[in-house]
Formats: sequence, structure tokens, C-alpha cells
Amino acid sequence: MSKKRAPARSGGVSPATFGAPAISGGFASSTTSVLSFIGEPPDLSPISDSSVVVLFKGLSKKEEITKAKALEGLIAAVGAVESTEDAVLTAWVRLYPQLSIDVSARVRRLANSLQGEIGAKSGKRLARHMPKIVGPWLCGLFDSDRTSARETRESLLKVFKSEEKLNSIWKAYQNAILDFCKITVITESVYSLSDERWVVPDDAEAKFARVIATCYLAVAHLISTQELEPLDESYGELLREKILWTFAFHADSFLRRAVYKLLQDALEKRPQWISSNLEMVSTALIMKASAKFEVPSVNSYLEALVALTKQFPEAWTLAKPSKKKIALVQFVSFVEKGSQMGLPSYWDQVSSVLSLMPKEIFAEKEERAKNVLNGILKGIKVGPEPRTHMMAAWGCYWDACYRFLELQLAWPDFDNFILQQSILPVYEGYVTGAKPKEYIISQDDAVAATVCGNGLVKLDRLGIEMSTKVLNGVWKKVEESVVNIAKAERANTTENGALLRRCGEAWTKLVVGVLKQLPKNGVVYEAVVKSNVAILAELIESLLATSGKAVGTAIFLEDLLAKVGTELLQDKRSLEITWSFFLDKFPSILKPETVEHLLKAFVSYGAYTNDATAFQEAWKKTIHALMMSNLPKEKKENSIVLLLNSASSSLADKVSPVPELDTYIVNKMRSALPEAGSSNAWVLVKDALNTTSNIVSQDTTSKMLAELLETMNLDDSSASSRLSKVLNTIAGANPHRLLPFINSSHGNDLVSKLLILANSPDKETQNSAARLRDIITAAVSKTSGEDVERLTEVTIDNIRASVQEPTSEHLSSLVKEAPEENVAALTEKLLFSEDQWESAISPFLRAVNNLSLAITNPLGGCIFLVENDTSSEVITPRDDEGCSAVLRMAMFSMKFLKALEKPKPIIPNDALITLLQYIPLIKEIAKDNLGVAGANDLWTDHSPEMESEMLEFISSVSQWVLSTLSIDKGRQGFAQALVDILSSQCGDASAKAFYVARALAAVMSDLCENNQFFRDKAAAWADGNDIWKTKDIFRSAGMLAGSADILTHSKKERLWSGLIGSLLGVSSAKTATEGLQQLILLNAALPSADERASSIPHPRAMNLIRHLLSWLDEENEEIELSPGLVTEISKVLCNILPIGGGIYGSHWQSIFDFVKSCWEGCASLDEVHLPMVFSTLKLFQVLRSLIGRNDDLDEAWAETKKELYARLINLLLKSGRPDNMHQPRNIVNTQIAKQLRNIDVTLVEDPGAIYLLLGIQSRPIQKAAFNILHRYIPTAQEQISVDVALSSDATNNLRLPPEILSMIIEAPELPDGLDLEFANEMPIPVKAYLLSWILVFDHFENASFKVKSIYMETLKEGGYLPLLLNFISAILFPNNHVFDASKVDIRTYTPDVTENPLQDLRWLLTHVYYLSLCHTPSLVKSWLLDSGNNRATVSAVKMFTKKHMSPLLIDSELSAVTEWAQTRDEEEEDGMKVKVSKAAREVTASYPVDDQAMDILVRLPEIFPLGMVEVEGLRRVGLNEKKFNQMQLASQAVVNFQSGSTIDALTLFRKNVSLHFQGVSECAICYSILAVTPDRSLPKKACSTCKNKFHSTCLLKWFKTSNSSSCPLCKFFHIVISHSGWC
Repeated sequence: MSKKRAPARSGGVSPATFGAPAISGGFASSTTSVLSFIGEPPDLSPISDSSVVVLFKGLSKKEEITKAKALEGLIAAVGAVESTEDAVLTAWVRLYPQLSIDVSARVRRLANSLQGEIGAKSGKRLARHMPKIVGPWLCGLFDSDRTSARETRESLLKVFKSEEKLNSIWKAYQNAILDFCKITVITESVYSLSDERWVVPDDAEAKFARVIATCYLAVAHLISTQELEPLDESYGELLREKILWTFAFHADSFLRRAVYKLLQDALEKRPQWISSNLEMVSTALIMKASAKFEVPSVNSYLEALVALTKQFPEAWTLAKPSKKKIALVQFVSFVEKGSQMGLPSYWDQVSSVLSLMPKEIFAEKEERAKNVLNGILKGIKVGPEPRTHMMAAWGCYWDACYRFLELQLAWPDFDNFILQQSILPVYEGYVTGAKPKEYIISQDDAVAATVCGNGLVKLDRLGIEMSTKVLNGVWKKVEESVVNIAKAERANTTENGALLRRCGEAWTKLVVGVLKQLPKNGVVYEAVVKSNVAILAELIESLLATSGKAVGTAIFLEDLLAKVGTELLQDKRSLEITWSFFLDKFPSILKPETVEHLLKAFVSYGAYTNDATAFQEAWKKTIHALMMSNLPKEKKENSIVLLLNSASSSLADKVSPVPELDTYIVNKMRSALPEAGSSNAWVLVKDALNTTSNIVSQDTTSKMLAELLETMNLDDSSASSRLSKVLNTIAGANPHRLLPFINSSHGNDLVSKLLILANSPDKETQNSAARLRDIITAAVSKTSGEDVERLTEVTIDNIRASVQEPTSEHLSSLVKEAPEENVAALTEKLLFSEDQWESAISPFLRAVNNLSLAITNPLGGCIFLVENDTSSEVITPRDDEGCSAVLRMAMFSMKFLKALEKPKPIIPNDALITLLQYIPLIKEIAKDNLGVAGANDLWTDHSPEMESEMLEFISSVSQWVLSTLSIDKGRQGFAQALVDILSSQCGDASAKAFYVARALAAVMSDLCENNQFFRDKAAAWADGNDIWKTKDIFRSAGMLAGSADILTHSKKERLWSGLIGSLLGVSSAKTATEGLQQLILLNAALPSADERASSIPHPRAMNLIRHLLSWLDEENEEIELSPGLVTEISKVLCNILPIGGGIYGSHWQSIFDFVKSCWEGCASLDEVHLPMVFSTLKLFQVLRSLIGRNDDLDEAWAETKKELYARLINLLLKSGRPDNMHQPRNIVNTQIAKQLRNIDVTLVEDPGAIYLLLGIQSRPIQKAAFNILHRYIPTAQEQISVDVALSSDATNNLRLPPEILSMIIEAPELPDGLDLEFANEMPIPVKAYLLSWILVFDHFENASFKVKSIYMETLKEGGYLPLLLNFISAILFPNNHVFDASKVDIRTYTPDVTENPLQDLRWLLTHVYYLSLCHTPSLVKSWLLDSGNNRATVSAVKMFTKKHMSPLLIDSELSAVTEWAQTRDEEEEDGMKVKVSKAAREVTASYPVDDQAMDILVRLPEIFPLGMVEVEGLRRVGLNEKKFNQMQLASQAVVNFQSGSTIDALTLFRKNVSLHFQGVSECAICYSILAVTPDRSLPKKACSTCKNKFHSTCLLKWFKTSNSSSCPLCKFFHIVISHSGWC
């Protein structure tokens, strides 16, 4: 028989606890709480909006998600209207209280949010409903879910707008809130708030506890903030309810904390409410709640307990005992559990409770008082307590001990118990470690020392009588224990005093901490100092008794004097004992095992003593004794080092040099110098030089430095380690001791050697020299100006003599530290004269050897006019890095100029003009050598590092020239003088004039850009000079280049007109001279390709074109076409042809023929050919842009197009020279690639030759070759597939091209350590290898399955793909970390788009891997299964594939199937239907058979294509299970093992099914192919006469119904029935 469960309170607490009924006092009422789930639903019929009604009905559902969605819908609906209708408000007020306490925090949050929305939209209409909802609404502020509480506050503020108005709500509705809380606390139970049919018990209990807790907290808020007089009695009645205090020990911590909060507020505001039922409260809090120890509420509990005890100490006597436990015993049980990782304040609160307990609680029984101390110790140990709690925990223990002593309890020997058995064991346990473990502080010694020290500090705060009592009973005995341990070591010194060492360390830590905290006039401080004096005396006595062999004693003495020396030596007796020991006795007991410890103690004594004279005497005796001792060599050296270091830091003014020590140190230096490395002796030398005290004399220091300087042999390259050793030692010397040496005669020698060593090839020596130089400079800068000037002079002399490049940091400091009045003189001395510049630069101004520089230099074709000096070559001196002297001079000058903050005012005009004359000239030479490596050998090292340095140099020159010229805005004469000098030097045709003209162009460009005066000068020059008449071609070209940007169009037209007229008048005989000059000037004057010279009249333009073409006529024998002439004519035509683009004539054919013949003649692409090829390529581009302008042009293009492209492809094939260090060739190659970008691939006759260009050291050529092949290969595969299908010979001969296979036969080597941070670009071999693979995969595009299989077999046989995959995994998965490919376009790759080379490489690798999965997935799977790959690599590859590749591949695969299914003809495919489900990654194929269908399903794996593709048979008709499975496996094998596609699998399935049913005729009985039976069999029983076939079942039925065994068609009786069937 079942029993119905009665509504229960929460946490197993009976409502009748303490013998009280469930409802009592003035609160016995039949009022039903608005929170109860039992009640009628609201009336929704008045609501006008049916959708809102549906949402309200959803709020009555039990599921959380339903209610949440309904609330969200209501929030949206209410937010969409301006005002809420009354029916909605009424219904909501009925439902809100229950929703506000819902089990789900999400529902509570949404309910409060909706409450705010409805309240805000209802306005004053909400006021009449407030009494019903104000209670649950405000209680929501205290929800344990912080988000819900915050949402409640926001809803209240949304309605009441401010905190002030919200506070007024508490005041206005105080009575309603209190009534709500009363009813809820008194009447509600777990299952009145929750329906037990739907809510699990745990959730119901938690809901009940939360609701009751919020009510308590709301009442506590009212008590603490509101006026209580009007409702004083109501509050009192509530707090007198016995059921209220049962929750003080409820299972829910949030509820317990709420009770404790209410108690504290009540005690503070109205303690009489508690006093009236103090017995009940104290019993609940002290007896019951302490048994429910839980960390979340323990601190709140103790705070409440402290408040209760402080207000009513008698509560401890009124609390009813439980299970024969009185209150104190119960509290001790609570303390024994420790803080359990709660807050450290736990112990402070326990201490507070004990201090507030009445004396009579402890006085009942002695054992109970003792148990309090034992309980605290047990609480500390049981955890154990964490380090952060130890101070508070042991502080509680000390407070308890001292509290008992202060109470003076009447039991005999109780005080002695406290002193001897409670306090003393803790101190002795710490100091000696020889006490029971419960008294040992279970943390490290630092914590233990702090704990013990805290006990003494707390003791000092008590009275003198109490302090003296404890000191005599405890501290004196601790001191005696330490002394006894020290005495014990005298008898046995063989154990190295381990016990005393530990004891001494503990003692020192304790007293150091205590003395810092205690007041110096206190009794405890005095006792601690006296104990140290006694111990000090005993330690010295022990040392003397053992002749200095007591190691533990020596260490103890060292620590004591080092850490407590200040306090000890203020004591007269201690000072006398120590002074006597170190002066008279210490020198005689120097023993190896203790000497270092005693020396440290000696130094500490010297540091703290005030008697310097007495210490000096002891110092000399100690040094003498140390020198004369028989200590081992290493021990003696270590002792001297110890004294040197200690003296520098502690004894600077208390010691003076001792000759014996000086001699010892010098001898040690001499003996240690030849030794390798840093020995003890060398450490001694370094410390002696670095000492800041007078322990070593200055003379000795200078002597040591001089000897070290003599050992610096600059010619011995093998002595680099010793040089660094010496340099570092000198650098470590004390600057105050180093300075006198620098100012001596040795200083110049040292500075000179440092300047040389600063450029040493040995990096360590170089750094050491630079560091020492900086130290010397810093030291000298702090002295007099004379010293600074002298050091500067020495530095300048050495720089000028060596002509070497110092570091920029040294130059900067040199200039900045020089006195203001000496900077000009310093500048004059360091800058080179004009004669020095001319002598150094002249070897580089003799010839221009590379005509290809015509492409890159600003004067263009002027290079063809240069007359080189053919006299014998001058040998140029160079440094170890291959830099010429003039380059070193220029770089030095630039760094020096950069170091000057104001170069113009400091440098004289003459010197500045010299610099501006030669520095830009060197820049132009450097640009040529940078453009073509070795063009002039200004430097010979063409490494990337040197290239970067030269680029920086060129940039710095440009910036300096620009800034220098822009400073002189108001003094045009200075700049004009520079222009005049440059103009005067470019009047001839020498190489120097050519370079000077280039410098002039750069200077004029800067001047015109920044100075109106020079803009006017340039314009006047253009107006006043008929340059077509001049012979100074270089000067004119330089001026044109420099002023090109500022000349107006009208001024340029004048120049064009004059030059064209002059050209038309040049005869054939003067073409090579005057004609070339005029062409060069015309090209300099003509605008860029973007700005056409459209203002030239058409007739004049056509005359010029015809005139130039006459020079190109092969029949004109008077003209010899030079490279310069061809180049300049092509450049002119590029500008002039667009003007006459619409003019008909035969000249178009002539121009095409000219381009064709030029390319044919320059096919070898030698140096001299590059300018011609470049200019004709630009001309070809112009011609192509004009196609369509007139018919003659189009006809000429059609006739020569094929030949032109053939020549262009030939140029491509011949451009196999590296161009990475040849800028003109790179530009030509780029132009070739540009013109071939959109070539018709049908014009490519021999693609095999192009394959080899992929590995050329030229990025443009590599890119051009790739683009051509990338477009050519897929188009060729269609024809190859047709040939293979038609001819077996084509199949036998088909292979991947050997040229492309040769490119992938080996993977390129990776940099050491996989350091892939390339300097500027991806290495050519790496890119060639990967681009070759893209071309390999291009062969699979548009190829049939058979062709793909042949290609794949080629790759498999050669083992090419594993090499690629290993290469990819090494870079994309370093250390098996997966590369994030989400930011790259995986499906495509475009070369040279990304500037970051490493990012470009990863993009390319990702794309290649994608292609390998597209076309050769079976080979990739084989590589993954290879035993050579570790699991981590395989896992990384699979993860990468699944995340980045599979989604794309699956989409592509299914999209291809969809497209194939839509475009194919179902009739040709035997009616097979295909359906694709991308979401499920499935393809279903249905093959019709008669009126039935045979279905298969192809399912792609999530990690496609590395996972197995599943082919599943859904429906089988017309064949047996075995045959059907064979078809499935065949289709599955195509995809999984032959790199076939899903389309290939479906096609194979269709073919297999078609072949199976091929020739099968219908049954002549049922006229159907498939039998109407479950097995759907085919007609197999044949008549031996007519050969017709029948279904077995049909035939049997025919026999039975016709009563005949004859054939249904021919009626012949050949069919007989056998025992097993019929045949």
C-alpha cells in the first residue's frame, strides 16, 4: 500500500525543531503564497493578440526551453508596442512571482527582463499591482545567480529610473515586503514551490533554499536600511519564530549565509529581538551550525558567532548541550577541522571568539581548557593549513596561550603547562627540531621563523609582568638549548657541525625577523639581544677551543655577525669579545675548512664597528697571516677574492693598501695570463682591478694595466681568445682606477689598439674592444675638457691613418661629447679633401662596360656615347670585405654626417660642396654596381647582406642630399655653385662626364622640387637653349632629366619641335653620330609612356616615322645600325606611333619586320643586345595596343603574328641566364613574360623545351614558362584522351613528359633547422619544384579515367609523390603542429602575389597538397600508411586535411556529380538517375531494370579522400547477392585505390549492370525481365528447340494451369520435370 508523501521542508529539517509547531505565533494564517505552483492559471481571454495568448500559454509549460522561448517572444512583442494593454499586465502579474523563482536561471533572467519591459510600458498602471509583485521582484536582487540578480536590478532601474527612487520603493512597500517574506518562510515547503512530478528532488531543494535565502536577505536589507519603529513588533515576531533559526544549519550554504547575515544585522540594530529567545538562537548557532562545517559559509558563520558572542557572551552558557557536548567542546570540535582552504581570516575570527568567551566557560574543567589548545594544533595540522594561513593559524594559537595565562585560572601548574608544554615545544621544535611533530611548524623555515617571531611580537604587546614570565619560562630555555648544541660540537668536529648549522640558521632567521619588529626599548627586544650576546661568546669560545676547526660554529658566527651585527656590536660586552677575537686570536686559527666563513664574519665585524683604527690593525694582521699561512693555493686565492669583493662593498673607507697583498696580486696576474680560460687566479686579478676600496693601491693597478696592454699582440691571429680575455678584464676595471691609466702615456697606445681591434674579424674580440672603448669614453667624458680633447685627437689620428669605417655609435658619441667650440675643428679633420676624393674615385670613372645599364640609368641612351679610357687598369686597394677605398670613405663620411645634428652650420661651404660633388657621384656608381653585379667593382662581395647595406647607403645619400639642399632655401648661391661645378665637369664624352651628368640630374631634381629659384632657372634654361644645336649631350640630358617634372607642356613642345626638325635634317652619313645624339635628346625630352606627345602634328610625326624607317632600310648601305641607334629609334617610335595610329600605309609592315629582325638578330640575348630587345619589346606592346585602328596595321599584324610570337618564344627559350644580380636582364625578362602573358597556346610548337625554364634563376622567366604550360597542358589532355581511346599504340606510348619528371625527381633541400624565414623571396629551386608539380597535376585536368590511371602509375613507379609529401609535411607541419590554412585560397595559387616569402611558400604548398588529394588520393593514402611516417605526423596531416581540405573536396566532388547528372543524357546512360545530398555527403544512383530499380549509395567520409568511400547496395534486382557485392566492391575500389572520382564509380556501376543485363530478353509468359518473386530472378530456363527463356516460377505455373509440359511458344515437349526442378 503506497503512502502519499507530505510536503517537506528542505535539507532534512523538521518544521517542529526544538518542539515548536510548523506555524506559530502571529503568523498562523491561511494566506496562500503567490510563489506556490498550485493555483489557477491567469485569464487570457481579454488579451487581444492571439499570438501573445499562445506565448502566455507557453509560460505554463514545464520544459525550460518552452518557457524561455515564450519569454523571449513576449519580450519582443512588448518591445514592439508603445503601451502594454491591461489584460497583458494582469496576466503577467499573476505569473511573474512563480517565474521569478524558477529552477532555471535562464528563465529567471528572462522573467525579470520581461518584468522591466512590461513595467516600463505600463507606467502608473503598475502601481496597483505592486503589493503583489514587489516582494518577489525585490527578493530577486539577492538571487544566488549573479546574472539573474543583475537582470533584476536592471529591470527595476528601467521602471524606477534611479537608485533614489528604488530606495524609496523599499521604504514605501516595507510592510508588503515583510509580509511576503513572512508568508514565504512560514508557509512554503519544498513541494509547495515545486511540482514533484516534474522537478527532481535536488532541484526542488535548491529552489526552496534559494527562495528562503532571498527572503532572509531582503529582511536583512530592510533592517539595515529602513526605519524599524513602525514595524518593530512584526520584525520581532518573525525573528522569534523557531523555524527561522533551523536554517542556520541547513545543507545549502547560500541559505546559511543568509541566516547569518540576518542575525548580524539584527544584533546591530535591535539586539533585544535576539535576547528574547537567546537560548534558541545560541543553540542553533553554537551547537547545531558548528557541526555543519562547510567552507563556503564558514567565514560568514564565524562573523555571526563573533557578533553574537560580543553582544551576548552568556549565549555560550545558554546553548543547550547536544549528545553530552557542551558549547566549548562543540566549538573545539569545529576548530579541529581547520579552515579547510577557506580564507585566512578564519583563524582571526576563531581567535576573536575565544577572546570574547566568558571566563567561566574555561574554568569548569582543566582538561577542556587544554583541549582548546590541542584543538587549534589539530586544526592546523589536519589540513594541513596552506602557507598563506600559517601566520593567522599560529597567531590564534599564541593568542589562546596568552589568553589562558591572562585569565589566571585556579588550577595548579596550569600556567606551567602553558609555558613548558604548549609554548616552549614550538620554539625548541623550530630551533632544534627535536620535539614531537605536533609542535613542529609544518612549512619551510622561513614560515616557521615568522610564526615563532610573531609569538614574541604578540608577547611584547602584553604587560611587562606577563612578558617577563614567558621570557623566563620559555626564551631562556631556548637560549640554553642553542648554547648546549654549540658546546656539543666542541667534542665532535668531524660531522661538520650539521646540527649546529641547522640550529644557527633557524636561530638567525628568527632573531632577524623579531628584532626588526620589536621596539628597542621593550623587554622582549632586550632579552633577545642578550641571548645573542651569550651565544656569540659561546661560539667564539668553541672556535678557540677547537683551533678554528668547528665548521658549524664558524658558519653560525658568520650568519650571526652578518645579520645581527648592528644590534650585537651596540652591546659593550659583545664588542669587547669580538674585537679581542679578531685582533689577537683569529690570525692564529686560519684553517682551510673554516677560513672563508671566518673571513666573512671578520668583514661583517668591520662593516658594523665604528672603531676604524682598531679594525685597520686587525686587517693588516689578518692579511699578513693569510699571506704566511699554509692554506692550499686555491683556498688562499678564494680567500683573497672574498676579501676583495667584501672590501669593495663593505669596507671602502676602513682599509688601506697592504704591500704584501699588492705583490701577491701582481704575481698572480703574471702567472695566470698564459692560461686558457678564466682560472681562480684570473678571477682574483679581475676583482683586484674592479675593487672600489683602497685594498689595492693605484700604482699597482696602473702597473697591472700596463702589463696587460703589452700582452695585446695585434699580429697574432691565433691569440684572439687571450685578446678577448685581456680586453674584458680591462673593461671590468673600476673606471676611477682606469682613468689615471688612460691619462698616462699608455692611454694613447690603448686607444689606438682598440680602434684596430674594433674591426677585428673575430666577433668576440670586436665586441670586447667596442665595449672597452665605450667604457673609456664614458669615463673620460666625466673629467676635464683637456682629457676629452686629447682622447678625441688620438681617435681622429687613428681614424684618418687607418681609413677604416668605425661604428656609427662611436662617431655619434665622438661628436656629441666633443666641446661645442671644437666640433668645427673635429669636422674639418675628419672629412676628406677634394684631392683625396679625386684620387680615390678616378679608377671608377674610366669606363662604362655594361651597355645594358641604358635600361636603368636616368640618362638612358647617353651610355652609348661614352668614350671609355682604354689605358692600363689601375689597381684599387680594398679591405677584407672587398670594399674599395672610395666606398669606405663615402660610407664613413655619411655615418659621420649622420652623427652631426646640424651639418650645414658646422661644415664649411667649401667642404660641403666637395661632399655634394663626390658623394652623389659615388651613389651613381654604386647604383650601377648594384644593378649589374661587378659592373665597376666598387665592391666585390655581392652577398644579400652587402646588397642590403648598399641599398641603405644609397638611400641615406639621397636623403642627406635632399635635406642638405632644402636647408639652403635662402642662399641660392651655394646651390648654384654646386650646379655650376657639376655642369662644368660633364661637357665631354668621358665616363666621368656621364656619371657627373647623372649626379647633376639628381641634384637638379632635388633643387627644383624644393626651391622656386631653381624651378625658374630650369624653365629659363629650357627657353634659352636650343639643345638640338648643342654638343654637350650629357649636360643637356642631365638638365632635361633633372627638370622634367617641372617643365610645362609648352616648353616641352618647343624642345620636341626643335629636336624633330633637327632629326629630319640629319643625313644618312651622320646617322651614327649626330643622328644618335639627337635621338637621345629627343627621348630625354619626350614624355613617359603614360603621357603621350599628342600635340605633335600628324604630318610631322609621319615624316619622322618615315625618316627613321629609312635609316632601318637594309638597302641603305650608308648606315651601320649600332645597338644605340636601334634602341633609340625604337624608343622614339614608342612615343610617336600612337599619334599616327590611324594613318594607313606600308610603314606598319616595315615596323613589324624591324621588330622581327631585331629579335632574330638578338636571340642570344648578350649584354649588348638587352637595350635593343627591351626597346623593341616596348614597341611591340605599343603596336599590339594599336591593333584595330586601321586595316593596313591589322593586315600586317595578321601576316607576321605567328612569326613574331615564334621569335618571342625563341627569346624566352634563350633567356636562360640568371638575372637575380642583373637588373637590366631582369627587366628584359619581365617584359618578355609580359608580352607572352596572353599568348594563344596553339602557337606553342614545342612545349618540352619550355619545361626546363622552370628551374632558371629568373623569376619572370619561370613565371612565364609556368603560365604558358599551365594553360597549354589541360587543353592538350582532351585530344590525348581521344587518341588513347582510339589507338592502343597511343596507350603504350603515353607517359608523363620526361622533362617535367626530371624537375620532380628530387625534392629541394630545406634550410638547416627548417629556418624558412627567407630574406626576400622564395628560393628558385623550391618554387620550380612546386610549380612543376602543379603542371604534373594539370595533366589530370580534362583527362579520361584511363589516361589518369596511366599518369598515376607513372608517378607510383617513380616514387615521386612521397618525396613531395615529405617536403610538404616538413614545412606545413613543423614539430607536428598543424598549419592554419584558413587565410589562403586553397583551390588556386597565383605566383608573386604575397610579399611575405614564407607565407607564399605555405600557400603554394597548401595548394599543391590540395591538388594531390584531388588527382592522386590513393597515392596520398599509401604515403600515410607507410611505416616510415610517425603517428604524430599522420595525425597532423589528417587533422589538417579534415579541417581545411575535406570540406572543399567534398563540395567539389558532389558539385561535379550534380553537374554531370544535370548535363548527361539519361537515355544514353540506360536511364540511370542520380541524386546528391550534400548535407549527408551521399550520392544515390538508381538503375532501372524493367519496372524495378537497382539502387546503390556512395557515401563520402568526413575526412575525404583519405578516409574510405563507402559504396552500399540499397536494392538488388535481377542478380544474386555475390554478384551484387562484386559490383559494389569494384565501384568502391575505383574511388579508394585507383584515385577515381565518384562519377567514375557510378559509371563503372552502370557499365557492370548493363553488361549483366545485356542480351537478356523478356520472359515469354509474363512478358517481364524480372520474375514476380522475392528474388526478382531473370529468365533462365530455355527451351531446347526455340531457345526462348522463361522464369522458373512462370514455367511451373504454366505447367500447372495448362496440364501440359510443352513449351508455351513452340509446343514442343522437350521440357521435362526432374526431381530437383525442371530443365
